[in-house]
Amino acid sequence: MSEEIWKSIEGYEGRYEVSSLGRARSLDRETFYKDGRKGRVKGRILKGAYSKAHGYVVIGLDSKDKRVLHRIIAEAFLPPTEYKETVNHINGDKLDNRASNLEWASYKRNNDHARDTSLNSQHGINCNLSKFSEHTIKAVKNVAARFGLNSTEIAELFDMSETHARFILQGKTRKRG
Repeated sequence: MSEEIWKSIEGYEGRYEVSSLGRARSLDRETFYKDGRKGRVKGRILKGAYSKAHGYVVIGLDSKDKRVLHRIIAEAFLPPTEYKETVNHINGDKLDNRASNLEWASYKRNNDHARDTSLNSQHGINCNLSKFSEHTIKAVKNVAARFGLNSTEIAELFDMSETHARFILQGKTRKRG
């Protein structure tokens, strides 16, 4: 295993650092409390929080500054490049924030990589745009054709939005599975 190297987080020098192995820590420091007293805060490894919204580890540097950990590590360890739009996880694991697993990428390159590694499938059950199973779509179309129902009636019958029902009838909805 390689040696862990720590570097300061830009804008938080002397307060926070990130490591080449994908960790973050606060440093020992003096602080002032609201009542004016001076105190000492002991540094520690930051746990971070897993964000279900996008699948990345987020750390709080102060009460108003929450950031994705992989971006901070890339800014500290990766050489500057013209493609500083996104940070790609080379092995596809969003929780593996080692500097050696990160690379700068354009939006296109990052999306292509996600599709190539099946992280963002554009087809089938894993498609992030899929809403309904093939069975549901067939049932909607059959019932609409058989009974002459419009999208509003279909929506009520199948407990879906009128827009989804209309898109299914127009063949615009992706199926999953």
